[in-house]
Amino acid sequence: MSVIIDITGIDSTAEAGTQTTDKVVRNAFHAMMERDLGTVFFNAGEFAEPLIYRHMTGETENYYGIYQDPSESVSIGIDNQILDASPTLKMQEKTMKRRARKGDRVEIRGIAYKVNDPKPDGTGVIVCTLSREDRE
Repeated sequence: MSVIIDITGIDSTAEAGTQTTDKVVRNAFHAMMERDLGTVFFNAGEFAEPLIYRHMTGETENYYGIYQDPSESVSIGIDNQILDASPTLKMQEKTMKRRARKGDRVEIRGIAYKVNDPKPDGTGVIVCTLSREDRE
């Protein structure tokens, strides 16, 4: 079993005002989950689909991502379904050559989108809220 230690940030307490460093210990299970993101979830044969990502710098890259269209309903495991108001795109963070930023562009299924709010979800995935460029 391997152990990887990552420094995740600096936190200060209101009482003492001293900075502390939090450590997260990642074991073999975490490493296996990170591999599974690429081999299962972000695999074009499974859940992901190809996309063209255009950074504001002008660089264009090809990635695989999981796209959620707002007109598609999502089952939550019971008799009800949820409709989301905004399309989202999930991408594996470690495969991206540059950080996703607000204002980047992405083309999915031949439709152009603007990246509005890219956020890491804490599991190695970037979740981007999108808006269609032809509807702005």
